[in-house]
Amino acid sequence: MLRGRDREREVQREARRLVDTYGDLAMRLAYTYLGSRQDAEDVSQDVLCKLIARHTPFNCVLSR
Repeated sequence: MLRGRDREREVQREARRLVDTYGDLAMRLAYTYLGSRQDAEDVSQDVLCKLIARHTPFNCVLSR
C-alpha cells in the first residue's frame, strides 16, 4: 500500500492519465448533449474529478 508522497504522486499520475486519455472525449460528448461550451466544461470537469477521486484506477475499452 502506498503512503504519503508516493500515494500523492500516484494520484497525480492517474489524474494526468485520465485527463490526457478522456478529457477531449468527455468535453465533446458533453458539448454534443448540452450545446453550451461553458456547461460542457463544467460537466466534463465534474466527471473527471469524480473518476480521479476513485480509489481504483479507471480503465475503459472504447469500441467503434
